This record gives sequence, structure tokens and C-alpha cells, in this order.
Amino acid sequence: MRRVLLGGIIGLALLIAAPPLYYTLFGDSPPPLPAPDTHVDLPDGRRIHLLDEGVGEPLLLVHGLPGVSWDWGDTRPALVERGFRVLSMDRAGYGHSDPRKDAGAYTYESNGQDVVDLLAAMGLESAVVVGWSFGGGTTIHAARLSPERVRGAVLVASSGPLPEGLELPGPPPVFQLLFSPPVLRWIGAVPPLSEGLRRSTTLQAFSEQPVPDWWHTQLAASMAQDKTRQAWVAEGENASPPWSDLDPGGLEPPVLVIHGTEDRFVPLAIGEGLAERAPKARLVVVEAGSHMIPVTHAGRVADAIAEFARGL
Repeated sequence: MRRVLLGGIIGLALLIAAPPLYYTLFGDSPPPLPAPDTHVDLPDGRRIHLLDEGVGEPLLLVHGLPGVSWDWGDTRPALVERGFRVLSMDRAGYGHSDPRKDAGAYTYESNGQDVVDLLAAMGLESAVVVGWSFGGGTTIHAARLSPERVRGAVLVASSGPLPEGLELPGPPPVFQLLFSPPVLRWIGAVPPLSEGLRRSTTLQAFSEQPVPDWWHTQLAASMAQDKTRQAWVAEGENASPPWSDLDPGGLEPPVLVIHGTEDRFVPLAIGEGLAERAPKARLVVVEAGSHMIPVTHAGRVADAIAEFARGL
């Protein structure tokens, strides 16, 4: 019996170790992220990476969960063409930015503080902050922490408080195991499994609409980083629904909410609730828009942001 048990343990260990070992020895390296642009030092010594493009009034773009500064796709150049200085940051732990030292610090509020500290470190008295998904919650906190620096808040497919009666379906129990750091690290070391996970998640994010090829390559490069997987898991654990801390009621800066009708990750009802709660808010609804409207509807999103920023 002991020999059978020992043999089973050895067999299981080999089964777990063999796929990552095989792909380490014989697999292709993951694609690299684009080269870094600009790093800014924060007061605590961490460095935040950002893309600095164009001239004019500053717009700070804050990506979602997970993500990188390049996720904004054609929205970035579209805003540059419309006469803005576009600053697209990698949030802590993502892209070329440093990770946090404490996993418990991966919260909406800490990200909001990073936004405020980043603007201060760059010598910008104020900027319009544009947050997408998790970045929208980040923007709400930044506007709450420093309304003088955030002169306008744009919430794109943003997280927000659940309206009364709306319940989001929770992930099945197996997901708690699947997205635990050890298992996620193992999946990341087996390219066919990690690609399958990325593609299935992406399909839902785009609401089964066409996905540009560059998105798959960029996501693979981002998620190949251990620090990014750790940040993703930690933020997911620390920022679960009902998102009651994202109530924009009482915010001083004007708010623009942009939301798609076909968003499967954050239903339109949440965007409508954000626009209703914020004292000075306007809602732009993108028909047939998924959670990925900065990618799929870049011109529409850029037009709405530009009109809002010019009107402040």
C-alpha cells in the first residue's frame, strides 16, 4: 500500500512538473511588451510607467484589470488628433510599472492615490482622468482624494455600486482554485492552457464580437509577467462586487459616463447608476458596445471624451 501511495504521489508530481518543464525547454518564449516610454518616480520609491503623447490639455488614461497602457488602442491616437496631451499609465504591477510590496494594497483607493501622486510628480496642477473598468473605480477614488487635481472624471465601462435588485452571477467554485496564485502560475507556464484561458475571457469581454489580433499578442505579453498575475489576483480579491465604495455621490469634479449596451462584465445598469448618483454627470450610451469600447468604438469614445474635456 505504501509503495502504491508513494508511486501515486510521484506520478502526480511528474504530471504537474512535466508540462511546464517541457515548454520551458522546448516552447517558444512569450511575446515581449512594447518598449517602455516614460517612468515617473512616486513618493514611496516605486516607478510608474506611462506613454506621453501629443500636446495640449492633459488627459490621463487609466486601464482596467488586468491591462497595460497600450490597451486603449486607437483611442489614444484619436485623442492626440483631437488636440490633447494623452498620458496612458501602467497601473502598479502591470506593464513596465513596479509592483506593490503588499498584496493587500492592491485596492481601488491605493490606485487612486497613485493617480494623484503621479499627476503631482509630473507637475500637473490638474488633468481630466479617464478610467476604464477597474480604472473607473480608480478614477472615482482619485477624484474623491484630490478634486483639485482631477478636474474631470470620465468613467468608461466602469465598475460601480450595484443598483438595487441587480445581482451579478458569481464565478463557479472551481474558479477559486483556478485563479489562485499557484495554479495561475502553473497555467502561465503551459502556453496552450494560458492561451485558452485568455481567449475564453477575451471572447466574453468583447461580447463575442471580432477581436483584433494585436489584443491577443499584447495580453499574452502582459500576463507572462509574474508580477502582473499577482496584481490581477490581488485586485480581484480586494475589489469584488457590490463595489459600494465606488459611489460617486458627492464628487466635486464633473463626471462623464460612457457605457456599452452589450457589456457582459459590467452591465449598463451600473453605468446608468453612476450617472444618476454623481452630482454633475452625463451618460453616453454606445449601442452594441461591449466592455471593450475603447478598442471597438475608439472614435465614438474619443469624441465623447474630447467634448467633455473642452467643456470644463
